[in-house]
Amino acid sequence: MLCEICRKSFEHLDKHHIQSRCYGGSNNKSNKARICPNCHRLVHKGKIIIEGRFVCVPHGERLVWRLEGKESITGIKDPEVYIMG
Repeated sequence: MLCEICRKSFEHLDKHHIQSRCYGGSNNKSNKARICPNCHRLVHKGKIIIEGRFVCVPHGERLVWRLEGKESITGIKDPEVYIMG
């Protein structure tokens, strides 16, 4: 299985809520990122910021993320609102 962030292959991936359940996030598959333990640690340290998902037809959904201090794919370095768990 491929990590949705680093795209490396792993036998086991962690499931990370994109929008935290305490902020109203669901347990739906679309609200869970499948990421490797290393990327998961970096997300919780704030080094990788998950912004959400977008639909990339015909390839399905794609996770949107950025490194701390880097611009979003939206062109905004520090958006006012982003989804992070």
